[in-house]
Amino acid sequence: RAGRRVTASVLLGYGNTLLISGLGALATRLITVRAGPTNYGLFVTALTFVSSVMLLTDLGITSIMGRDIAKNPDDAADILGQNLGLRLTLSVLIIPIVVFIGLTLYKAPSLRWTLILFAASIPFNAVQTISLGYYVASIRNYVASGISLLQQLLFVGGVAIAIPNGFGIIGCATSNLIATAVSGVAAYFVVRKELRFKPLFNLRSWREVFARSASLGAIQVINLLYLKADTLLLSKMAKPRAVGLYGVAYSFISFIVVAPSLILMSVMPLMATSSGERFEKLLRRTEHSLAVLGAAAVMITVLFAPQAIAILSGHRFLGASAALRLLGLSCYFSFFKTAL
Repeated sequence: RAGRRVTASVLLGYGNTLLISGLGALATRLITVRAGPTNYGLFVTALTFVSSVMLLTDLGITSIMGRDIAKNPDDAADILGQNLGLRLTLSVLIIPIVVFIGLTLYKAPSLRWTLILFAASIPFNAVQTISLGYYVASIRNYVASGISLLQQLLFVGGVAIAIPNGFGIIGCATSNLIATAVSGVAAYFVVRKELRFKPLFNLRSWREVFARSASLGAIQVINLLYLKADTLLLSKMAKPRAVGLYGVAYSFISFIVVAPSLILMSVMPLMATSSGERFEKLLRRTEHSLAVLGAAAVMITVLFAPQAIAILSGHRFLGASAALRLLGLSCYFSFFKTAL
C-alpha cells in the first residue's frame, strides 16, 4: 500500500509538473522571443537573486514541519501555526535586505523594478509553502498540485497580456506577484477548511524548530551556493545576454531536478514513521531508483540539447546548447545526492 501511495503521488506530482512546466515553457518562449537574450538575462538575474535570498526564510523549516506532522497528526494545527508565524516573520525581515542589496548591486532600472516586485512576493510564497506542507505530510500532493497549477495559469496569463502590450519584464514580474499572492491566499483557506490554524508567534517554539532544522538548513545553503551562485556571479562578470543564454539552459535543469524532489517529498512521511530494516529497505530502493533516473536524464540532455533550446526559445538562444549539455552531466549526482 505504501509503495502504491508513493507511486501514485509521484506520478500525479510529475504529471502536474509536466503541465506546469509546459505552461512555464510557453511563458519562457513569450519572454525570450519578444524580449530577446538581453532582457531575458535581466529577468533571470532578478528572479535568481530573490529566489536565492528567499531560501534563507526556510532553512529546513518546511521539511521539519512535514516530518513533525507525519509523526504527530493531532498536533498539525499548532505545528502549522508556529511554522507559519516563523516564516512570515523571516519573510518580512528579509524584504528590505533583499531590496537594499539588489539596488546596490544592479543599476538597470527595469532590473531594479523587477527585483522589487519579486521581493514583494516572498511572504505569499511562505504562506503557500507552509499551508501546502500539510498535504505533503499526508501524501496528498494532488491538492498542492492544484494550487501550483492555479499559480502557473495566472502567471502565464499575465505574461501573455504584459508582453504584447509592451510592459516587458516589469509586467512579467507583476504577473508573478499577483499569481503568488492569489495562490498563497488560496492555499491558506483551502487548508483552513480542513484544519483551523493561524500564525503563531512563540520564540521558544521557534528556537526549537531552528535547532532541529539546522542540519537541513546547512544543506540548503550549500545547495544554494551550488545551484544559484553561478548565475549571480555571471550577472556581475558578463553582459545580460550571457545570463539570458545561461538562464535558458538552466531552466531545463530546474525542471529535470524536480523528479528527485517529488520522490523524496512523497517518501519522507514514510521514512519519518519507519525504523530498522524497513527504513533501510526504503532508503535503498529510493537510492537505486534515483540513480537510474539520473543516468537517463544525463543521456537525454546531452543528446538533444540543441533541439530542446530551439523549441523553447528559438535560434537566437542556440548558444545555450553547450551550457545545457555541461549542466546535464550534473543531473546524475544531483539525483543521487537527493536520496542521501
